[in-house]
Amino acid sequence: MCKIVSSLLVVLVLLVSSVASADEYVVMSGVYPPFTFNKGLRVGGVSVDTIESIMKMTSTPFHRKNIKLMPLKKAYADAETLPKRVILNVPRTPEVEEKFKWVGPVYFPKYVLIGKKGNEYTIATTEDVEKYQVGSIRGSDPLDTLIEEGVDPKKVKMHTSYVQPLLELKGKKTDLIAYSNLETAYLMRQMRIDPRKYKVAFVYKKVPLYFAFSKDTDDAKIKLYNDALASIKVPMAHGDTVFQKNLRKYVPYGEIK
Repeated sequence: MCKIVSSLLVVLVLLVSSVASADEYVVMSGVYPPFTFNKGLRVGGVSVDTIESIMKMTSTPFHRKNIKLMPLKKAYADAETLPKRVILNVPRTPEVEEKFKWVGPVYFPKYVLIGKKGNEYTIATTEDVEKYQVGSIRGSDPLDTLIEEGVDPKKVKMHTSYVQPLLELKGKKTDLIAYSNLETAYLMRQMRIDPRKYKVAFVYKKVPLYFAFSKDTDDAKIKLYNDALASIKVPMAHGDTVFQKNLRKYVPYGEIK
């Protein structure tokens, strides 16, 4: 009799676990530090902490094991065709506006030109950029946007990763780098470069980031999630917000300004 009861309990636990798992969102993102990145066997970052806080506050089933890093093109396709999907770090553009339901904005990264403090840069428009030696990452959105804004790609020194342009900026072999101000601060820390020694010389695009939910998500839930996001941005007794606290874990000095 005891064996039968034990077996039934095991089956019940598995059924409950299966139902709970089926009710959880599958969360998807591209690699975009410090918002999302590989952290050992799991995914970590500011956006991961934020979506986890939102889900906990709204009693929505959630587990980090359900976060998947993938190309954004695949994430878009999955979220358009499969239920209970969330994409992190999505620019809310007219092209995708009607395809998803939106929570955010979560953060406001800027595409910028970054140089050393103490140097003078005279940049009023993108036309002025060509007076300087600029480095960036080939195929990156900040570089593509800079070129779309009218900068001659031949005037930009392109690299395959962030390492070389940051080293050249530090070594004064290039004047400026074109990238995201928050991501640059994070990457500099990874390379033991002090981001406090650098400044933004020119902002050429602001890119608000959202969480994009699949269309099957109930509107009442979307409102609930937006309310939860707003609440973690309200200053606590000591002045910080939950969001700022999460952000400082990855970028202690904040974005480059």
